[in-house]
Amino acid sequence: MTRLFGAPAGAGAPRYAGRIMNLLAATREAARMYDKAIIEAKKPLIQRKSIGTANHPLNRDLLTTVFHRWADTSATKVTRLRLLACAAAVRAYRMRHGSYPRTLAEAGVADLNQDPITGDEFVYRPSTKGFLLYCKGVDGQDNGGKRVEETRIFEAREDISLIGYSVPNATAATPPGAEVWLR
Repeated sequence: MTRLFGAPAGAGAPRYAGRIMNLLAATREAARMYDKAIIEAKKPLIQRKSIGTANHPLNRDLLTTVFHRWADTSATKVTRLRLLACAAAVRAYRMRHGSYPRTLAEAGVADLNQDPITGDEFVYRPSTKGFLLYCKGVDGQDNGGKRVEETRIFEAREDISLIGYSVPNATAATPPGAEVWLR
């Protein structure tokens, strides 16, 4: 108990019960950490800084681990939703005009074209066989649309596509998936 809650060695638990149960201090620290986390969550994923670790045992074990994981997965989901909206706009443009737009701004999605992970614009490449549309991923490097496996998004160095890529029962590192040409 003393090791878990930071009491000095040899100190009895009743002497430090006040520190353990100091919920007011835990609440103040949590509020400061949430304020920092909200500011960082408004930035693109690769520009975010750590909000630090909590000093109070309740916050250390509960708050920081939950918030970091939520913010990272939220950025990925928002990226996929924006990619979907951009792809729908490109397809609608093609139905109206008979060809793919040269840029996403021409398709009318200039406000959705910002990538929540890198802060840059999405990569869009029209072709005669369709169009490529993807995010550069957490490394910020353009890998030609090669998709990363879903479970390795935050550790791999590949791109994030509109369509997910998963390998069932994969034990070793999986190679990147092929790029997705949409029509």
